Amino acid sequence: MQVLEDADAHKLESSDGVIVVPCSDGDQMPDVFEHQCALAREAGRRVRPHMFSLHGGAMLIAENCPLYREYQVDQLLLQQIREAEGTDLKGIGTVVLYIHAPCGAAGLAGLSLVEQVVLLIRAKERVKEIDTTNVVVCFVHVDYGDRQRTYFISRDRWLSYWASLGRSLWGHLFPTDPHPEAVPTRTSDSTQMAP
Repeated sequence: MQVLEDADAHKLESSDGVIVVPCSDGDQMPDVFEHQCALAREAGRRVRPHMFSLHGGAMLIAENCPLYREYQVDQLLLQQIREAEGTDLKGIGTVVLYIHAPCGAAGLAGLSLVEQVVLLIRAKERVKEIDTTNVVVCFVHVDYGDRQRTYFISRDRWLSYWASLGRSLWGHLFPTDPHPEAVPTRTSDSTQMAP
């Protein structure tokens, strides 16, 4: 099952711009920013990325992210997103959440890439709680050393992977199952939620 997809194949349909929550890593930010601009231009929409950037990126929105808990950055980022969505400020209804690998902040906290993805998926859920009509898209940016790539990650495909294989491979990394709602299904690309 393919969990990560080429981000270029995932066009963002957002005429009012995008709220972008990446890591502030200066080695990655130029590629992330240019990628967002290129996606807008290719879709024929206005280039309008509204950036909220801290070390760790979007995974900071998850309430159980170990980074900077003492500063309540999850609440700060959620409030910033709320304000940017509102018509009094920007009126943007699409939120793009990023993690990247390797991530120095994640390394300081001892987080694996799988743990970062789990936090990213939880961050998406929290952003959707602000306004269920928002489009929330998750990307994983990877620096291979000689090149950089951005991948789209679907929450549904991640949960399907977690139910079919991920839990058995990676579940030991977590004190409790981070996705208890993910249950095995007969199809590999869908996920049923437990009642």
